[in-house]
Order: sequence, then structure tokens, then C-alpha cells
Amino acid sequence: MPARPRYPAHYHVPEIYRPIKRVTTNFLAFLPKDAPPPPKYPYGAAQFFKQSNRGLYGGATKMYGNNVSEKFTTKTRRTWYPNVQTKHIYSRALGRWIRLHITTRTLRTIDKVGGLDEYVLGRTSARVKELGPLGWDLRWVILNTPSVLERMQTDIGLRRLYEGTEDPNYVREQRKLAREEDASEAERIEEEEESLEEGEYEEAYDPREGPTLEGAADLDRQGHMLEQPKPPERRSAWQRIKGFATDPLGRRRTA
Repeated sequence: MPARPRYPAHYHVPEIYRPIKRVTTNFLAFLPKDAPPPPKYPYGAAQFFKQSNRGLYGGATKMYGNNVSEKFTTKTRRTWYPNVQTKHIYSRALGRWIRLHITTRTLRTIDKVGGLDEYVLGRTSARVKELGPLGWDLRWVILNTPSVLERMQTDIGLRRLYEGTEDPNYVREQRKLAREEDASEAERIEEEEESLEEGEYEEAYDPREGPTLEGAADLDRQGHMLEQPKPPERRSAWQRIKGFATDPLGRRRTA
């Protein structure tokens, strides 16, 4: 049995590590000249914890609470900040190292999914929301790399991601339109059923010509039920006018 590697597979990179002095804050500089501009980030920049707009924070923000003394239970306000590190991460799609601010929580997620490229190409709305503006730009740059464009030929989901059809807002609008179409289709079917039952009733009884079937009682009162009848009432009236009904055993009998 082969020995388990000490580090994840995406740690073994073909390029020699070279320290980068400056933190990368503008990934659009790596975008090819013939590539289209990136779409607008659907969730917008953070207005509360603004430093998360300049790194991969994974949705982490600062939290507030109290320091409570053990003896007198005195409460003192305090703040918790996320564990933010400055790390060098290799991108296989770009073929280079990237230095950026990132939380330890996001680092564990990157190890789990198999690399930085797979992390930013996540297709769930939660992943898009935790990317932030910087991760959104990095995502668009990676989508326009030759290796990812080649994967789009066989990966339909990745191609939809590039075309914007898997954007959370787009999916939400499509679901809303589908619900409206289902509601309109249900109304149309109900109207057709009502018109069909009214047509059968009119064939059985015409108020101007009088009763057309023998043995039907109180046809005038039944005829007025056509104005605004309920479906069960309309069905029972139609059966009485037709002059037959069914007994509990399902056998047909004449009224």
C-alpha cells in the first residue's frame, strides 16, 4: 500500500516558490486583453467589515461580546476578529504564486476542495457570497485562462458558470418565472374544466326550451345554479337533469 502523502495533492506545484513582497489586491491585471470585463458582483462590497473586501475571508467578520469577571460578574465590552493570515497560494490555472490575505477557515476549505482554483470556481450561492469582491475578480480571471476554457468543452456546469446562468440572482429569477407559469397553467386548466362542465349542462337543459329529459324534478331551480355554482353543486345538478345517478355499488340507476 503506498504511503499517504504528507501534504494535499495541490501542494505539489511545478513552479519553484519565489517569495512575493506585495499582497495582490488587483487580479484584473492578470486578465487577458481579449477577455470580456467581469460581471458585477451580485452581493456588492461589504459595508460593515470593509477589510474583508481586500482578501478571502470566507464570510468571516468581527464579533462583539463581553468579558465577564469570575468574582463580581462585571461585564466589559470586547471584540473578536477573524484569524487572518498573509499566505502564498499557488494557482494552477494562472501558473503562478499569489500572495493575499486569507482566513484560516478559508485555508481549510481550500485544502478540502483541492486547491485555490476549485475553491473560487464553486457553484453554490453560499460560495459566491463568501468570495467577496476580490474573490469574484479572481474567479473571472481563472475562468478566462486557457486551461479552464478547455475544460468548458466537456463540463456543462462550468460553461454555464462562465455564461452567468448559474448566478444566484439568475437562478432566483428563473424559479420565480417557473412558479408564475405553473400558477397560470393551473388557472387555465381550471377554466377549461369549468367551461366543459357548463357546456355539458347546457346540452342537457336549455332554460329557453324547457326540460329535455323526462323524470327530472325542479329543473328551473337547477337551471339557476349555472350563474355561479360550485363544482360539486354543478355536478350533482347535471346528474339529476340527465336523469340518472349511481348507487354505492357503482351501478347506474335511473332517477
